[in-house]
Amino acid sequence: MTLCLSFLLYCSYLGAASAYDAAKVLAKKGDAASLRTAAELASIVGEDELSASLALRCAQELLLTRNWVRAQEALQLHESLKGQRLVFCLLELLSKLQEERQPSESKSSSSYNAWSTDTEGPFTERVTAVWRSAFGLDTPEQHQAALQQLQSIQYPSATNNAPSKQLLLHICHDLTLAVLSQQTASWDKAVEALLRAVVRSYDSGNFTVMQDVHSAFLPEGCDHLRDKLGDRQSPAMPAFKSLEAFFIYGRLYELWWSLSRPRPESSVWVRAAHRRTSSTERHQPLGDAGPEAGGPPASPPEPSRPPEPDVGLTEESERVLGACKELFSETHASLQNSRRTVAEVQETLAEMIRQHQKSQLCKSTANGPDTNDPEPEAERSLSSPQSQGSKEAKNEPVSLPELTRRLTEANEKIAKFPESVKTWPFPDVLECCLVLLHIGSQCPGRVTQEMQQQARELLQKYGNTQVYQRHCQTFCT
Repeated sequence: MTLCLSFLLYCSYLGAASAYDAAKVLAKKGDAASLRTAAELASIVGEDELSASLALRCAQELLLTRNWVRAQEALQLHESLKGQRLVFCLLELLSKLQEERQPSESKSSSSYNAWSTDTEGPFTERVTAVWRSAFGLDTPEQHQAALQQLQSIQYPSATNNAPSKQLLLHICHDLTLAVLSQQTASWDKAVEALLRAVVRSYDSGNFTVMQDVHSAFLPEGCDHLRDKLGDRQSPAMPAFKSLEAFFIYGRLYELWWSLSRPRPESSVWVRAAHRRTSSTERHQPLGDAGPEAGGPPASPPEPSRPPEPDVGLTEESERVLGACKELFSETHASLQNSRRTVAEVQETLAEMIRQHQKSQLCKSTANGPDTNDPEPEAERSLSSPQSQGSKEAKNEPVSLPELTRRLTEANEKIAKFPESVKTWPFPDVLECCLVLLHIGSQCPGRVTQEMQQQARELLQKYGNTQVYQRHCQTFCT
């Protein structure tokens, strides 16, 4: 009775005609306490869908203060949010793992649930153990039900300016799907979900998160997943090859950084230089210390550091270098080059439009157009990004028909690639070539001449776009 009276007073205070309206008014405040109260109010009047939505918003708000206990309390009010409880649980365990690796002075104050204190054993086993003990998730049927509940939720692709908490939540949604799929022996779906989580971190430019995912879910690499998939003709094999490539890509960067003394900032990331048309190939720096977005680095990474002849490689490092042959996919290099061409032509066309609009504005403010200038602005000389390989080429005029031709040719090439190649992202092949050649210069004799030659050939063949021309001149001349 007291609770109902309190809610009636809320309605009166808020000037709402009904408890439903009062819940929506309260929710507009946006803070965790108001959202929690609004969710409870909606539940009392039978608006279960609204109540669940508000409870989820409340839990997400509590993530900002890392109050894991209250977040779970908000979610447990609704059976329909049980899948989200699994996601938040995995996120909490992953956050705890990340925090344990930080210096003590860098650790933030967090309100963890009791289940996060056990940090022993493989991460996936810890996750499933908590799900079993805290949520009663034990049978294949229960795992399948949770899987179906979460599969209906779709998040947009990541960008380099996504808030970190939101990014981690979306990544952990994919990771939860991966673990649930493993528990139901749906290994093809597990591989695809794990790849989506890795790609989210890659798209956001967050190398650290990507490596945390690899460390937690692929501590020994990808071989066990290949064994689970079995048949090399499995429909999931293209996704697996992409996942394996990202794993090797991360190890390659760690090896490169380990050879530099002192170790460079993690923002020294070759792929930080340029933008793509596809969100799965957006390249941005990690942190604020990297090159400015939108243009290539002023020079190749580590340009002033001389090779150190005494640098040696461990047996594990040798294995990483040997695995890099999986990154030298000419098919993906060709596709990525065509997409870069499309992006650069579109950028040039956009610049033409901006110049035309600016010209028209100037003419209108000067009492009408200049009748002595019949040439359309869009047809005037404009330096194409793809033609900027030398000082002489920088002023080479490019016409609208020429740009249209390039765009059409590139799109026709893209259309010819198999859907399996276009669907699943792959690390930038030319970027991997550059990093490998840097390692070869730091450790003479450690990278085989065959691999170095293959890297140079790929750079020469597919490095004709603006973002890679400078680097190609460094290594291929």
